[in-house]
Amino acid sequence: MRASAYVLAAMLLLALPAGASSRLITFRTVPPATEAYDEMRGHYRLQADGLSAFRVDLPDSSAILTLNLRCPGHSGTFKVDANELRNTDVYPPDTDPLKLAPDSNWVALGDFLRSGPGVLAGLALLVGIGAAAVWATKARRSERTARLEQQRAEMTSQELQTAHEDNARLAAMNFEGMEIEGFRIGRKLGQGGMGFVHLAEPADGGAPCAIKIILRSDEEENTKRALREIDTMARLSHPGLIRLFSHGETTMFFYIVMELVPGGTLGDRIKPGGLPIADAIRSMQDIATAVHYAHQKGFIHRDLKPGNVMFTNADQVKVMDFGLARKQHVSTKVTRTGTILGTPPYMAPEQIRAEPLTAAVDQYALGCVLFEMLTGQLPFDGDIMDILQRAMYDAPIPPSAFNPAVPPHLDMMVLRMLAKTPTERYPDLQAVVDALEA
Repeated sequence: MRASAYVLAAMLLLALPAGASSRLITFRTVPPATEAYDEMRGHYRLQADGLSAFRVDLPDSSAILTLNLRCPGHSGTFKVDANELRNTDVYPPDTDPLKLAPDSNWVALGDFLRSGPGVLAGLALLVGIGAAAVWATKARRSERTARLEQQRAEMTSQELQTAHEDNARLAAMNFEGMEIEGFRIGRKLGQGGMGFVHLAEPADGGAPCAIKIILRSDEEENTKRALREIDTMARLSHPGLIRLFSHGETTMFFYIVMELVPGGTLGDRIKPGGLPIADAIRSMQDIATAVHYAHQKGFIHRDLKPGNVMFTNADQVKVMDFGLARKQHVSTKVTRTGTILGTPPYMAPEQIRAEPLTAAVDQYALGCVLFEMLTGQLPFDGDIMDILQRAMYDAPIPPSAFNPAVPPHLDMMVLRMLAKTPTERYPDLQAVVDALEA
């Protein structure tokens, strides 16, 4: 499709030489010219804004004018007989418009893409780029899937047998009635992969406590993890974190004596449909404040989830289970080859990839927790492999899609906390607390 336009150009001289006259001329150029320059007489002044009107100086005698016509990105130099301009108001009068040439290849490409064939070529190019991007994304996903499958396969039959034996050993143990460091162990409150939590009653009749018993293991990393949990709890003191009273070890196990929190876990409170919006906001403010304190001390939790958040009888939040906590900016490879540490539905993409972690990994986990409090479900569901894949590649659906009562600003908050890239999340959890209070 040919683009043509009439450009009214009248060229005005500030001081016309003797024997010269001026005339309004409409130049037809493609694209429309916005500047005119005569090699003998200099630039002509724009006369009408929006019309590119110029006034041309015409000598009385026959002469050839050398005119340079310009517009942004285009220009052209033309030899014009003064007599032709003297006898017409439009130039060229009845031939094709003057064509201004592009000043660079990029401008020429833009001209082509704006033309009819160029539009089709541009669409084809975009389709090609899109197809290439889809192919590249699928290739990356296939690579990640293969890597995750390999990690899962690397747990050998011997390791599975060891895990089975450890579980059998746990099931056979009974610590109730045992006395440790002035505490009498009472009924079992819970059990994890490496040990138990029991009620502990002080021999001097003081307030009941909880005691976490962590079994010794032939696996060196399990021992390191137990010692790391003790060290982390000893260094942290905040109203929103479980308090450490005492700790020690025997030939069979390590133990941690800590405050008893009888109000149940956040997981116990989340029902289908989620919590009331105000309760979810208040709980997240308290959780984020406590975890932010740990971050300021240089620790990241790495396993935040509703089951690791408890409440006192007065509804005060208590974040617990620092078994996976680490100092910031260290590698996440702290267990047997191929094992990814954390709870899959709450793991950030960089945690799944076993990259060095920052405090942003805890913010992602709390984004999942907030999503769950608002809706009663997780951002991503399915089996473990589906969850890990979707966490790395799929955009989460806003919570309001599941609970229309969720206001837009909470939607935006959750989606920002669940950003795939750590730098796209809030700068820290204090910023999350501030946004919840806004």
